[in-house]
Amino acid sequence: MKSSLNILTIGNSFADSAVRAIIPIARYAGVKLNIKKANVGGCELRRHWAYITAEQKNPVDCRIYSYGPLSKLLSETEWDIVTIQQASHESWKRDTFQPYATNIFNFVKELAPQAEVVIQQTWAYRADHP
Repeated sequence: MKSSLNILTIGNSFADSAVRAIIPIARYAGVKLNIKKANVGGCELRRHWAYITAEQKNPVDCRIYSYGPLSKLLSETEWDIVTIQQASHESWKRDTFQPYATNIFNFVKELAPQAEVVIQQTWAYRADHP
């Protein structure tokens, strides 16, 4: 087992919640975590992909993520794990994942090829929820 992990989350407030939950677990296991978050409240995969596309067109004017352009964030650290996450209000709709999840996966792997990219599953609304 590694003694430290670099983790980047690309998600929304549920990714923030997961980070809060995993820190004491890692501490108990003796694993030091370096966590950075590219999270936007309520953000869907579609919108994350739109932000990435906008950044690629004009990286100087990208002010979406608190750490700066996502491409810079991905390049400055050797990430062990990068999580991507669908917003809960779309997580029960299969067609909302593609092509965005694949596009984001490819973008991450281009800039951080060593990273394991995983989907952080969130709770979903019931299919009959208005």
